[in-house]
Amino acid sequence: MGFQRIEIIDAKKKFFTIDGAPKKGVKVIDIRDETSFKEGHINSAEHIDNSNFSEFLESTEDNDSIVVYCYHGHMSQGVAAHIFEHGFSNVYSLNGGYEAWSD
Repeated sequence: MGFQRIEIIDAKKKFFTIDGAPKKGVKVIDIRDETSFKEGHINSAEHIDNSNFSEFLESTEDNDSIVVYCYHGHMSQGVAAHIFEHGFSNVYSLNGGYEAWSD
């Protein structure tokens, strides 16, 4: 099947608590550049790039849900597919990315 695309409202209901923190077993990863991440990101998101991607995979449980986002929800699809190919089955790309999340 592959990764799934998820709308922001559905991701908030499924993966986040009422106060905006990710639920247990959920990892949120931001693939934007470091400067954009520092300027603002989803609560408890991890910044992932080529330098720490392998470390992220090694530290993530097989059954964790992984929500990937970028600026607009396009680049995150490729990363979500790549994570899925590494054996993770609960992988989601956030439609609209951080721009839609922050609106």
